[in-house]
Amino acid sequence: MRFYYGAFGLIFLSEIELFGLEPIMPDSVSSLKGPDVTIGLGKVPECLNVITATRKNVQTGPGEVLITHPKIARFLIRTGTRIIIEPLNGMSLSQVAMHVTGSCFGALLQQRKTLTLHGGAVKRKDRGVVLFLGRRGSGKSTLTAMMGDKGYDVLTDDLCAVDRKRHGCCMFPGIPSIKLCSKTLSTLRLDSTGFRTVQTHCEKYLIPVKRQMDQLPQDIERIYILAWGDSMDIAPVPMSQAVYMLRKNTFRRWMIKQTMGEKLLFETCGHIAQSTPVYAFIRPKDLHLVKYSLECLMEHFET
Repeated sequence: MRFYYGAFGLIFLSEIELFGLEPIMPDSVSSLKGPDVTIGLGKVPECLNVITATRKNVQTGPGEVLITHPKIARFLIRTGTRIIIEPLNGMSLSQVAMHVTGSCFGALLQQRKTLTLHGGAVKRKDRGVVLFLGRRGSGKSTLTAMMGDKGYDVLTDDLCAVDRKRHGCCMFPGIPSIKLCSKTLSTLRLDSTGFRTVQTHCEKYLIPVKRQMDQLPQDIERIYILAWGDSMDIAPVPMSQAVYMLRKNTFRRWMIKQTMGEKLLFETCGHIAQSTPVYAFIRPKDLHLVKYSLECLMEHFET
């Protein structure tokens, strides 16, 4: 069976069903440029022929990235156009599919020389896109979900695909779903019944969101880099520091240096820092204050 999906400005043709992505009708694909990326089952080697770098269960080589999830599957990403999957130990395709849209998509976008940032993105009506970047556990997904609950259009969660423009930068709408833990669901008064579980560093639930816009690139208006602190503060980040912070918040930072290249990575982050306002958003790590944090952020939007 064939499944067609749209994300990150690309059309994916997959042999297995993927979760959280936006399906595209096959009839509409024929009227477009056709699939940019194919995803299928096949034999995947345990080791690349040529290895330029390796870390934990990931190997990079010229035009190739090999990702191994022990006891689940091996994934081979080639030249930004192909993902080959070999399930292990009789794993079901539904279990394997949950691992495609994270590191595999990140490596694929990086092979296509697209900057991948670790964060979420929302769109304000008649305004540009706002990015929320931060390290694991910094509250990116929670903030993105709350903005969606306030009527903002959620463009992506966890993986942002960013490209340079002559005057500024833009991002491509990604996967229309958010991964949230049970505590966050409770804070947002959401029932986890019926949501798929996702096993990352902890158990989370895959929450689909309704998106209003198409797959066209959207201008980025500002970027917030999240961190925890003793008090609430939103402050502009100087350009030189912003370049460093953007590089630090790239998706799979060590891997992007191998796939995209250090020079292009630095140039792209420099262009973004020069053309787009970057702010540090510090707030207390207390779920009881999360709504107050949101109010402070929304007030900052309008000033």
